[in-house]
Amino acid sequence: MKKLALVLALGAVAMTAQAKDSKTITASFPSNSLAELEVDIAVGKIDLQTYNGDTIEVEILVEPKESDSWFGKPDVSEATLNNNTSGDKLSLEIDSDDYELSWQVKVPVNLALDVEVGVGKIDIQDLNNSADLEVGVGKIKIETTAADFKKVSLDSGVGKTAMSGFSSVETSEKSMVGSTTDYRGQGQYSIDAEVGVGNIRLRRD
Repeated sequence: MKKLALVLALGAVAMTAQAKDSKTITASFPSNSLAELEVDIAVGKIDLQTYNGDTIEVEILVEPKESDSWFGKPDVSEATLNNNTSGDKLSLEIDSDDYELSWQVKVPVNLALDVEVGVGKIDIQDLNNSADLEVGVGKIKIETTAADFKKVSLDSGVGKTAMSGFSSVETSEKSMVGSTTDYRGQGQYSIDAEVGVGNIRLRRD
């Protein structure tokens, strides 16, 4: 009986420790006076969904980044979402590269996007505005509902770039390891996407 109690106690400790291995941060920001959302992520992924609303809704799953450090895993309870408004731009960031972050963001369709990820991916649904996107290692995927864009520039140092669903013809160039895709149209907005190592895809629904 004592052995069973000990096993159950150890199991409870393990479950408690596991629960502390992640943290969820939620936040909401009014967008009435904003024109642009900026997000900076060291390691992780971000899924952005545009909608016809007037608030930016953010949910972030924070997990410790895999590490061989003798000091163990970083304490995710210390993770905080920093926000700063400068003019008509809201900037969001969790200021540490010790975490792996999974962002879920609902953003009003009338806001331009400026997103940078060190290692990971950017996934945007229903884009209908300008976007400046950069990933060091990973990938970018964009699905848009815009009829056209004024300018599109996709650049991968090592990887592939592609766009589809537009009436005008894009210009694509491939090197030994990289790829670029450039496009000029009659739209209002522009997309500038760059990946150091990885692929970029833009598709119009």
